Amino acid sequence: MHAPGIAEIRASAESGDSSAQVALGDDYATGRGVTQSYAEAARWYGRAAEDGDQAAQCNLGTLYLAGQGVARDYAKAVELFRKSAAQESPKAAFSLGLMYMNGFGVNQDLAAGRQWYLKAAERGSPEAMLRLGEIYHDGTGVKCDLVEAYKWMHLTINFTDEGNHPGIESRARAALKELKSQLSRQEMEEAERRTEEWFAVYQES
Repeated sequence: MHAPGIAEIRASAESGDSSAQVALGDDYATGRGVTQSYAEAARWYGRAAEDGDQAAQCNLGTLYLAGQGVARDYAKAVELFRKSAAQESPKAAFSLGLMYMNGFGVNQDLAAGRQWYLKAAERGSPEAMLRLGEIYHDGTGVKCDLVEAYKWMHLTINFTDEGNHPGIESRARAALKELKSQLSRQEMEEAERRTEEWFAVYQES
């Protein structure tokens, strides 16, 4: 089966196929096979988002967050991220964590931000795991907990796809190296136990 060309994708998108609309939005966002245009990306994501497509909602929210192809609108971004997160999107849950941590479109709430990062992590987001590790390492809105920080950094590495998250993986590895020099043997054993416990629960879910 051949991969559909841009003409086929456009025809399907114009006929109302939401997955094709998202694909066409992606093409415009990246300039793959078409002249790059965030405005066109927003238009196609918007059509799919109106039909409840969670990927389109999240991607359109990202454009509103960045002000790419649309006027920057944090409140609109939050609205779209909420809709997408309600459909189990890890990227949208991570984005809501970002919004709450920084007070973009909502009142800043570090506890709520951490909870959204946790939801994203529970859906397999290595970006969220890294942020949780940093939160516990730095004591951002929580008591500093290097054992918990180690757990999340270790999980980050376990959940990064080979070569797909080089920046995330390198940051997690650097943090782990630092933490290993700070934790006692007993603390390391506890960190490993927490990591294995969390991973076991994740696999069962």
